[in-house]
Amino acid sequence: MLALLPSPDPLEKWVSTVCGCVMILLFLTSTLLNPLVYHCFTRQPASITNYLFKLVAVMDLLANLPSVVVAGLCLATTRYTTFWPSTLGLMSCVTGCVAQATTTLLAVTRLILIINPFYHVRKGLIKGYLFFYFLLKLSVSLAAWS
Repeated sequence: MLALLPSPDPLEKWVSTVCGCVMILLFLTSTLLNPLVYHCFTRQPASITNYLFKLVAVMDLLANLPSVVVAGLCLATTRYTTFWPSTLGLMSCVTGCVAQATTTLLAVTRLILIINPFYHVRKGLIKGYLFFYFLLKLSVSLAAWS
C-alpha cells in the first residue's frame, strides 16, 4: 500500500534525515544493550525482580524493531505514504505498553519488599497480570486499528 508523494522541500528532507539517523542510533543502542541486560540478569539467582528486568529487556527490544522501518522511510530519497497502523506499529505499541506495565510492576514489587521484607510476591500472579494486560492491550489496539 505504497503511494508516491511529491518531493519534499529541503527543510523537511533535513528533518527526515536527522530523525532517520536518530532512529538508527536508538535501534543500535537498544540492540546492543538489551541482550546485555538480559544476560546479566540471567546469571543472577531467580527472583521476581530479575524476571521482571529480563521481561523489560525483551519487550524493549521488540518495541524497537519497527524503528528500522521508520528510519528507512525517513532516509528514503523518494517519499512514500504507508499504512502505518500496520503489524509493526501494532507490535511496537503493544510491546511498549507491556514494557511500561512491567516497569510499574517492578516498582510495586520493590515497594512491597521495602515495606514488608518477609512478604513473598507470587510469580504466577505477576505472570497472570501481565498476560491479561497483554491480551487487553492487544484487543484494544486491534479494535482501534480496524
